[in-house]
Amino acid sequence: MSLESKIKDFSKGIGIDLIGITSAEPFNDVERVFIERIKKGYYRSFNYNSERVKFICNPKKILPDAKSIISIALSYNVHVEEIENKLRENSNNTLLKDQKNKGVVNSYNIYSNERETGSKENTGIISKFALGIDYHEILRDKLEILADFIKKISLKNFKYKILVDTGPMVDRAVAFRAGIGQYGKNCCIITKRFGSWIFLGEMITNLELQSDKSNFEDCGDCDLCIRACPTQAIISPYIIDTRKCISHLTQKKGEIPMNLLEKMGRRIYGCDICQDVCPYNKEAEFTKESDFLPILQTGKDLELSKLININESDYNKLFSSSVITWIGRNTLRRNAIIASGNIADLNAIDSLLKVYKDDDEIIRKYADWAIKKIKK
Repeated sequence: MSLESKIKDFSKGIGIDLIGITSAEPFNDVERVFIERIKKGYYRSFNYNSERVKFICNPKKILPDAKSIISIALSYNVHVEEIENKLRENSNNTLLKDQKNKGVVNSYNIYSNERETGSKENTGIISKFALGIDYHEILRDKLEILADFIKKISLKNFKYKILVDTGPMVDRAVAFRAGIGQYGKNCCIITKRFGSWIFLGEMITNLELQSDKSNFEDCGDCDLCIRACPTQAIISPYIIDTRKCISHLTQKKGEIPMNLLEKMGRRIYGCDICQDVCPYNKEAEFTKESDFLPILQTGKDLELSKLININESDYNKLFSSSVITWIGRNTLRRNAIIASGNIADLNAIDSLLKVYKDDDEIIRKYADWAIKKIKK
């Protein structure tokens, strides 16, 4: 059995859903497109410049003697019945059965889908990817276990660098070139088994491994994701203006353009709209990763009126194991304030009035907006 086959075979045993290998050659095509879009302002809030882009598009800038990249994907497509059971019974996480979604794309995610949400109307909507334990640690742990295995079976001086989302690498470009999946028109990587409900990570290594082939299949005439986006952030196929993307808006600090506030609805962290409508996600398999089952409870914990003035202690207690902790308390409060205004939540008035004394000018600004909107 080849080294590549041993690596892939072992990865299945530790719960890695998909794995692919590509070379560590620079992503020159991605670099050119990236720089062009930066010039157009699409990535303005990320503070990218040409030097930064050259760095993240060249694996050898990260590991000088890099020869290959191992790309992995984990599905976070949780089963609606498992979610409902956990919420009703507060049961312990259990491994999911290997089942397939039977085409009900709009009913399985009680958090992210506003039309069929199982949560109360005065609660905030959280994207599916943020329901479970912080995925950065889960992917990193699996990559470390894989690295330990490679150390044992490789006779060479094995060197590696693990990167998960926040690291300096173009994850989606790596995944595409490694054959993990194709690009959707919403720029998500779409896989045959798990749709686009996946987390990505990679290991840059000095081992010279046989590369897998990428297989690009475009989305044809389908433009559901483009038409569904409330802010028209997908300005054309495969091009997103992140300044308008609701998922990005809920995670960025500071001000949000006033003309986009109403389009955010009740979303307080992330947005799944373009994925909810994607046909590839209708037959997506469910995850077997128990850590991605919801750790957050609906109901009073996520009531907008309570999130608006949540203190640091309660914020840390509620979100300490979640990726939501990355955005910080005031960003979540800002989002809850905007959401309360969008649904004209009368229960939030008292909480919003208290915000007038807040030290944060931005918090005060959106509270004023929300109160005026509720009182209309």
